[in-house]
Amino acid sequence: MEKRDAFVEQLLKHSDAGRLHSQDAVLAPPGASPRLRVKDPDALLTLPEFIREAIPEPVQIKMQMEDPTALLTLPEFVKEPIPKGLDPSPPPASPRRKNSLKSVRSRSMSAPPLAWLLSSSSRSSSPTTSSPTESKKPKASRMRRVGSSVAVMPTLQTNLEVTYVAEYHESLQHVLVFLNVTGVMPGAVLDAEVVPAAQVPANTEDGNGWLVLRCGLSTSPYLRLPARVEPGKKEVQASGGHFQVKLSVLSANGTGPSNFVHSTLMDASRLSVMRPTGYVCASCSLPLVHASQVRDYRDLPSEHWAELVDAWMCHSDQKLHEHVQKHSTQGFWPTEGQALVGGSYLLFEQSVVSAHNLCTIDSNDEDKHVDTWVRVRCICGSIVGRRREHQLVGGVPRMVYRLAKYAIRPLSPSHEAPRIPLSAFVAEDMNELVHAHATYRFVILDEEEERPRLLMWLFKPSMRMSYTTPTEYVLPKSASIHAAKVLFKILGPSAAYSDLQIVLNKYPSFPQAEHLYYPREICRRLAGALKESNSAYPEGMRTMTDLDVGWLQRV
Repeated sequence: MEKRDAFVEQLLKHSDAGRLHSQDAVLAPPGASPRLRVKDPDALLTLPEFIREAIPEPVQIKMQMEDPTALLTLPEFVKEPIPKGLDPSPPPASPRRKNSLKSVRSRSMSAPPLAWLLSSSSRSSSPTTSSPTESKKPKASRMRRVGSSVAVMPTLQTNLEVTYVAEYHESLQHVLVFLNVTGVMPGAVLDAEVVPAAQVPANTEDGNGWLVLRCGLSTSPYLRLPARVEPGKKEVQASGGHFQVKLSVLSANGTGPSNFVHSTLMDASRLSVMRPTGYVCASCSLPLVHASQVRDYRDLPSEHWAELVDAWMCHSDQKLHEHVQKHSTQGFWPTEGQALVGGSYLLFEQSVVSAHNLCTIDSNDEDKHVDTWVRVRCICGSIVGRRREHQLVGGVPRMVYRLAKYAIRPLSPSHEAPRIPLSAFVAEDMNELVHAHATYRFVILDEEEERPRLLMWLFKPSMRMSYTTPTEYVLPKSASIHAAKVLFKILGPSAAYSDLQIVLNKYPSFPQAEHLYYPREICRRLAGALKESNSAYPEGMRTMTDLDVGWLQRV
């Protein structure tokens, strides 16, 4: 034995002298895979090796706990175990069904198997046995990922998308609501309920009731109503592709159009209280009028007051007052330090006007009809009104400026300028002609080219209404307003004044329509507001007598 041990030791010494120890192989445990071999933790990795390197399990668990809402990649999602609450337990199949799987086709043969969605533990285990390899995994690797999209499946409850128009008919004492609801299946039951204003959250200004629609678990937002109605459940009627609700108005209702005054259209009393220090261009804010020199504001009568006076004079021997005779022949003109207020314009004397910020339009571009008023525009290009030379008896000629209220904005240090929509001034001009000539149909023409742009029928001059439009461009998306309901037709850009009579003959009573002139940009803005108001009505309610239905907001 001693000789054998000596011989082996001598062999080891000879073999050790001819090689390096770093070339010795590291023996791995029997049965271990190459991935489990011990690696040098300080060894540098190439980019492909770094990409293939798995995240250490403790680091992965720490990342999951710090950011539970982190998104999963597709490989991570596939490896995620199914939560216990969502793991469907298949019903026990009968032996007959197991033996006759080919005779029953429960799903498409071309569809991939559902087992790829399950984790490796679910695929390799059965209800009674489990894989020994899986059971040896640490608990942290088999835990459910907190906040994972696999574990959270909330019940979705979408709101009903509603566009509507609610019209308050004061003479009939009811509110008609025309509803266009998207997201409702055909034949579904739609419930409506009027909720008192006190029960509506974040409601501090509107004392009228609010309408709520329900269809199953889906509800609509709170819909404003233009008047106070009785609360409670209401009947919804389906009419074609839209819904209608008829609501009775409470007897003590103070929101009717008869309660509205038009002082907010900048009449003489309001301007006297505001005491503006100046008027600026509504487009560029350049100063146009030095109002600090204006001491007196006076309201003008109707544009057609002289016609009304002739109508009142039913006896030939009646004589007019000298003051009335003077103004019927010479008209009303402002004096120095005075401003005259019309329905949609202001008259200023030249001494208070910043003439260097205004310029006249050349006579070559003037209207075809003869008019002693010459159009003027701000140096920014916006048309603001007209001017005309006037000479008082025994005085020197002076220039008088007629500036449109929608083209200028008053400035006051003590009062905020009223926000009045453009449509309110147009409705005021129409309303004045209604009282003078009892006509409700109008042709809107642009001043620059004298082309007809709009046909308009003042269907209901004053009413309360609420609405929600599908889009928001010119009008607020949702509001409760005082408006004039109109029927209109937008004419194409190729329409000429010579073809106007042919166009008017297509629509009843329009050949006797009154003509109103506005700048072309005002006509475009007016057409855009009318078109947007028309979109709030349901599809079947948007036209009447070949005219589109809309409204003009008033104040």
